[in-house]
Formats: sequence, structure tokens, C-alpha cells
Amino acid sequence: MFERSFVDSNGDGAGVHYYDVGVSGDGLRGARRDGPSLNSPLLDYNPFSQWTADQSEPELWQVVDGTPRLVSGGKHYGHLEINVKRVDRPARITFTPVHVFPVLDENLDVVRTERRTYSDEIVIDVGRDGAPLG
Repeated sequence: MFERSFVDSNGDGAGVHYYDVGVSGDGLRGARRDGPSLNSPLLDYNPFSQWTADQSEPELWQVVDGTPRLVSGGKHYGHLEINVKRVDRPARITFTPVHVFPVLDENLDVVRTERRTYSDEIVIDVGRDGAPLG
């Protein structure tokens, strides 16, 4: 599970980002669907969800020399990287979801892993009082 939700209870644009970064025994393959078929709609269980690894970053496979290769996307082991940098505001906080991407050989065995980032990077500037700006 790798998901970011944004809860803005009064719709004013100010709210809270929630990150659910966890691992369970799901085999780490494919998007969860509301039914047994690949044509079933994607599981939609969180009305505040903004991004999920399995639904927003689908696995992309390409055939290389006759063998399917996973080249991007999907749910893989990872973490949320949080960087705080002093700037003139006085701080910028950058949240970057990172995953450990499996690199497969022609037998689809994992030969190594690579550190990759997902597309859902969030940057929040904060003032001296710690409140988010703009």
C-alpha cells in the first residue's frame, strides 16, 4: 500500500496530507479491482485519495528480446522520503514517494533493485510560525 490522501473538510484549500506507506502480503502485483475480472472497475474505497501506487502508477511491461520486462510503475517496496530545506520562507518540505524497483532477467528473476521515485512529489512551503504558505 502506498497512498496519499488530502482531507480538506471545509473546501478552503487548506487541509492535511495523509500518507499510508505499508506492506502486506498482496504479492505486490497489479491494481486492486472491485470484482474478479481485469475489466472490473478499480477499487475505490477512499474518497480523499489523491494518488496510489497501484492505480496512479500502473505497471508497464515491454517485450525485450522476446521476454516481457517490467520497465516502470507498480507497487513495490518503498518509503516516503521527507526533505526539509531552509529557504527564504523559512522552510520548504518536499515529500517524495520512493520505491525499490526490481530489475528482472530473462527468466523474470530479480537480479538487482534500483531506487526510483514515483511522480507524486508534494512540496509545501512553511512560514516562521510553521503554518503552510499559499
